[in-house]
Amino acid sequence: KIQVWLENIRSTLLQNIEKLYPKEEGIFLWGILLWARENLPEKLKTNFNNSGLTHFIAVSGFNITILVIFLSYVFSYLPIVLRVLLITLSIVGFTILVGDTAPVVRAAIMGLVWYYALAFGRTGDSLAIILLTAMIMVIASPLSLNYDVSFHLSFLAVIGIVYTQWFFKKAFHFLPTTLAIQEAFVLTLASLSFTLPVMIFNFGQISLFAPLANILVTWTIPIAMLLGFISIVLYFYFPFIATIIAYFDWIFLRYDIAMVHFFGELEFAILRYDFGVLKNYLEILYFIILIFIILYFSGKKK
Repeated sequence: KIQVWLENIRSTLLQNIEKLYPKEEGIFLWGILLWARENLPEKLKTNFNNSGLTHFIAVSGFNITILVIFLSYVFSYLPIVLRVLLITLSIVGFTILVGDTAPVVRAAIMGLVWYYALAFGRTGDSLAIILLTAMIMVIASPLSLNYDVSFHLSFLAVIGIVYTQWFFKKAFHFLPTTLAIQEAFVLTLASLSFTLPVMIFNFGQISLFAPLANILVTWTIPIAMLLGFISIVLYFYFPFIATIIAYFDWIFLRYDIAMVHFFGELEFAILRYDFGVLKNYLEILYFIILIFIILYFSGKKK
C-alpha cells in the first residue's frame, strides 16, 4: 500500500509538470527533480550525452547534494541534531519517492555521508567514513567493485568534494552565495576533478566544451529545482500562482535546454575513442595515482 501510495504521488507530480511546462522543459524538470527520463526524445538524449550534461538528469549524487544544500539553508535556524534528523528523513523520503534502486540508494548514502562529515566538522575523518561505506556496499554487492562504473563515480565524486572543494571555493570566491549558486558550482567542479578520467575511460566520448557547458548550466540548476518544486506543489492549491512561478522557471529551463542543444550539436568538439582492453589497465593506473593524491592532501591537511 505504501508503494502504491508513493507511485501515485510521483505520477501526480509528473502530471502537474506536464500541465505547467512545455515538453522539453518538462522532461528536463522531471530529470533534475525526480530522475524521471520517460519519453526523453532521442535527439535530446544524444545532445545531453554529447554536451557532457547527462549527469543532471541521471541518478547521481549531484541532485542529492543540491537538495541537502537547500534543506541545510531552510533548517539552518534549528539545533544541529534536529537539523540532521530532518534532513536525513527528507533524503530517505525523497529516495523512496524517486525509486529505491541501488544507484539511488548509493547516491543518497553518499550525499548524507558528505553532509554528516561537514555538519559535525569531521572532515579529517571523512575518508574513513567513505571507505567504510564503500566496504559495506561491496560486501552487499561484490561484483559492483569490478563492473559498476556508477559505483566508482559515486565514490570518486564524494572524495573529490572532500579533498578539492576548498581549492575551488577559494578560486571562485567571487560567485554569489544566494540560492547556493557558489556551492553548486564548486561542488560540480570538485566532483568532476576526480571523476572525469573514469568517464573518459568508460564512456567512449568526451566533449572538449563539457567543462564550459557545466559552468554555464550549473548555476541555474538550484534555481530551476526550487522554482519547479514550488510550482508543482502549489498547483494543487493555487494553480494561477503556480503558473506564474512556472513561467519564471521556464526561463531557466529554456536556457538550459538551449545550452544542451548548442553544445550537443558541436560535433567537431566531441572526441570519440575506444581504449578497448587498455581501459582496465588505465583505470587501475589512475586509481593508484589517485591514492597518492589523496595521501598528499591528507598530509597537507594535517
